[in-house]
Amino acid sequence: MAAAAPAPAVELLELKRVTVEPNECPLVSPIGVKLDYELSSEVTGGYWAVFYVIDTVRRRHLIQLGTTSVGDLAKGANSMEFSAKELNFAGVKASRLTTAGMLTCALRRAKGDAPADGDEELAAVNMVVQVETASGKPAGKSTEPAELVRTVFDPLA
Repeated sequence: MAAAAPAPAVELLELKRVTVEPNECPLVSPIGVKLDYELSSEVTGGYWAVFYVIDTVRRRHLIQLGTTSVGDLAKGANSMEFSAKELNFAGVKASRLTTAGMLTCALRRAKGDAPADGDEELAAVNMVVQVETASGKPAGKSTEPAELVRTVFDPLA
C-alpha cells in the first residue's frame, strides 16, 4: 500500500490590499507602504523589514529602508504601515537605477527583542518598481537619482 501524499503547506500570509504612496513620483521621494493581510497562525516576535533591491548583471544592491517594531501578530486580519523619509541611493550608478527594482516587505521573526541579521523570514511581499527618467530619455553618467521617476506596481493587480 502506498503512503499517503503529504498535505499541502498552508500559506502563512494572505495579502488583501497594498497601498504605496506617493507613486509615480521622484525615485528619492518619501515612501509610505500599507499592507492589509491575514495570517493563518499567530506570529510571536514578528516585524516587517522593508528594502529596495536592484539586480544587475554585475551586482546586486540591497538598500535597507527600515523595519517596523517587534511585536506579536494575531491569527486573522492584520495591517502593517511603514514610512521612510527618503530613499538613499548613494553609491549606485544612475544607469543601474533605471533597471527595474523590487520593493520588498519581508515578515520576519525576531530572535530577540529587536530586529537583527539572521532573523527567520516567514513571508515576503514583492512589488516591482519601474524607474525611468522624467524626460523618457536613457539615464546618462550625469543623471541624478532626483531626476528619476518611480512607479510601484501593486502585486494584487
